[in-house]
Amino acid sequence: ASTDIIGEFTKLNTGAFSIFALGTHGRANHYLLDLLTYCNRGASTVVTSGRWDIPDRIEELIDGVARPVLGNVEVNVNLASGADLHPLPSANLYADRALEYYGSCPAQVTTLALQVRGEAGPAKCDVVFSLDLATAPRGSDLLREEWARRRMHSLIGAYARQPGEELLEAMRDLSREHDVPIPYRRDVLRRR
Repeated sequence: ASTDIIGEFTKLNTGAFSIFALGTHGRANHYLLDLLTYCNRGASTVVTSGRWDIPDRIEELIDGVARPVLGNVEVNVNLASGADLHPLPSANLYADRALEYYGSCPAQVTTLALQVRGEAGPAKCDVVFSLDLATAPRGSDLLREEWARRRMHSLIGAYARQPGEELLEAMRDLSREHDVPIPYRRDVLRRR
């Protein structure tokens, strides 16, 4: 029932709260923790090194989110670029936690406008970046793999919220095209 839990919770939450989770045993349900947090603007950690490390991992998690900067973060690109950014939905921004995006766009795109929007209390904030892709270094294989991995998680999260054959086919296509395994395959397909 993990997929149902992820989907129903995410629909109810609607991105209102960031969810962070800490598993305290190696046999924790990684699929449930990873996707529940990923789909809800957070992250998960599972402590596998022993119970004595749990307090330190809790402290690391709390330190990373203790100073929120922007909530309800949205990242948009100019539609004409055909760029594809991930993760979706976006995590929120914290002073002590990196906000990373991985993107892909057609080779003929030479400039990319990227807008980051969010809320800081009652204030609405946004910033626009203009990226010159014509002079940017070519992406490495590792960068492409990280983009594909994050896209796969976005697809799995979308499937948990609203299962459909198109999403399953998109996962299979991405897996074949970029040689990226479909994580949690058994859990994802169990719902069918």
